[in-house]
This record gives sequence, structure tokens and C-alpha cells, in this order.
Amino acid sequence: MKSLQQLQRELAISTAKGTPMLYAGILFWFLAGLSYFFIPEDVRFWVYIYGVGIIFPLGILISKILKKDLFVHDNPLSSLAGLLGAMQILFIPVVLIFIAKNPAIIPYVLAVLTGAHFLPFSWIYQTKWYLIHSFAIIGIALISFYIPNGLMVFLPFALVVEYSIITCFLSLEVKRLKATQDTTLSI
Repeated sequence: MKSLQQLQRELAISTAKGTPMLYAGILFWFLAGLSYFFIPEDVRFWVYIYGVGIIFPLGILISKILKKDLFVHDNPLSSLAGLLGAMQILFIPVVLIFIAKNPAIIPYVLAVLTGAHFLPFSWIYQTKWYLIHSFAIIGIALISFYIPNGLMVFLPFALVVEYSIITCFLSLEVKRLKATQDTTLSI
């Protein structure tokens, strides 16, 4: 029977610590930011709503392209990671209320909910980077309130940069894990 640490390590390597989903998030936030310049204000929030719905399938597509397995069936932690990712679906009623009451803050709401959802992945993947990612997203969302057009321009583009930095650090961790695994296997 494998230890918890072995299961976490194997999941981290197989899924590349979830980076395919982060790549999908980078693309989402970039396109959402661009929507400010090309889509009328009264329909712009729909870009966010429908765009968020595309992140998961896009992440799966990216994982296939990168030859990563987001659904490691022989690892019980994979089910936990899946449940934590799917938790976002339960936030739909919150988002719907904001659409009805104040659609202008939808980018903020989505950023905060997304930031909160990343927190448990710091434990699953045994990394500080998801912890930092979680708090950084929420901090960027808060700062965006104090900048003119911050929710529509600063927030999405700042998140593109933040996601990109975190993804780089996570990718480096995965490379180190693979290297130590390869060294252990060759001994």
C-alpha cells in the first residue's frame, strides 16, 4: 500500500500539479481582458460567465496536448482533486445573484471564488505555490477595486501575469520531482 506522500507525489507528476488548468485560466483571463476593448459593456459580463464554463474542457484539451493525465484513476487523491475542482459549480447561485444585482463586479466575484478554490491544492500537491496563488488572486481582485476600470482591465491582465508566474514555479517543481523520481528509479 502506498503512503499518502507517495500518492501526492505521483499525482503531482501525472497531472503536472494541475498546470493544464492554469494554462486554461491564463487563456480565459487574457480573452476576458481583451473583451473590454471589443465587446459592449452591457454584454461583456457574459464573456466572463461563458468563458468560465469553458475553462474545464479547455484544461482537459491542454492536458491531452501536453500528455498529462488530470484523471489518474489509480490514485484516490485524484478523486479528491476532482471534487475540489468541481466545487466551483456550487458557486453558480452566487454568480447568478451578482448577474441580476450588479453584473459590473462579475470579474471580481469570479476571481475571489477561483482564488478560494485553489487553496486546498496546496495540500494535495504539497506546494506553497497554490497557497500563494490563492491569496494573490484575492489580493489582485481587491486592488482592482481602487483602479479606474480595474475590474475590467487591471484584474484580468494582472491575473494573466500572476497565473503565468505561478505556473512557471509549479512547472519547475514538477521537473524537480521527475528528476528525483528518475534518480530513485535508476538506483
